[in-house]
Amino acid sequence: MRVLYPPIKPFDHSWLSVGNNHKIYLEQCGNPKGIPLLLVHGGPGLGISIDDRRFADPKKFHIILFDQRGCGKSTPHSEIKNNSIKNTAEDIETIRKHLNIDKLTIFCQHSGIVATISYAVKFQSKVEKIIACNPFLLRNKDIDWLFNSGTNLFFPDYFTELAELVNGSNISLLEDYNKKLFGDNEIVRMNVAKHWLKWWMSISRINIDHKDKNIFNDTHLALSLACIQHYYFTQQKLENIEQLLNSTKMKTPIHIIHGRYNLISPLQNSFELLNHCVSSKINIIANGGYCIHEPHVTDAVIRTINL
Repeated sequence: MRVLYPPIKPFDHSWLSVGNNHKIYLEQCGNPKGIPLLLVHGGPGLGISIDDRRFADPKKFHIILFDQRGCGKSTPHSEIKNNSIKNTAEDIETIRKHLNIDKLTIFCQHSGIVATISYAVKFQSKVEKIIACNPFLLRNKDIDWLFNSGTNLFFPDYFTELAELVNGSNISLLEDYNKKLFGDNEIVRMNVAKHWLKWWMSISRINIDHKDKNIFNDTHLALSLACIQHYYFTQQKLENIEQLLNSTKMKTPIHIIHGRYNLISPLQNSFELLNHCVSSKINIIANGGYCIHEPHVTDAVIRTINL
């Protein structure tokens, strides 16, 4: 079984101004003359981690990572204004031009697939191929599955705990959290954000280890994940990904890795995505779930990237 490559440090990092007061954090690792590989992280709202550098062979790839707007080291932190799928797709093109790269291989995680497809449909000639791990398409039916008809049925304990914090129910949970997350009381905001992070980490993993539990208290991560994810789930006017794909058949090759026990974004979603693609493959991970750091999922991702 393949494991992550040894830890590496960036050979360059910077903040790139993308307009509307947003600056995105950008780092480059590996071989600057290697195959350009851009990582588009998920969440929405998670940001990149030091382990995200380690899926590709640093001798072979020019590994490019960035924190999307409002995430990680990007500023302003947890900002939802001028923060959309369209903005992220535009930022990918800004990065490509900034680094003077002709074509990108894009490795996207979870919800990162939506901005990746938005970019690839518009700039097909600039994308060599897409490698997608556990696509989370952010459609209305995907959010409904998460809160009302699917994921919540497998984790009633975690959903009940999340709802009780704001004296709500699964039905009104998102509305109730909106009042707390975007209110004026910073102590309340931090408290509900940390509970949101704990909830998300708990439902996205088959097994929770000590490393995961340490993340529960990361208030910086909690605030960006809770605010941006809540915004995308409720207020963001998402570009309908199916309409987008129907309007222009995506010709860019896409290779999907999907865990059979992914309870956030079921396997059927990847099959629906494949129907819109001209050239596609799927690798179903029998013992895998949603999290990219589960051993069997990690193994499949590394093998796919480094073919």
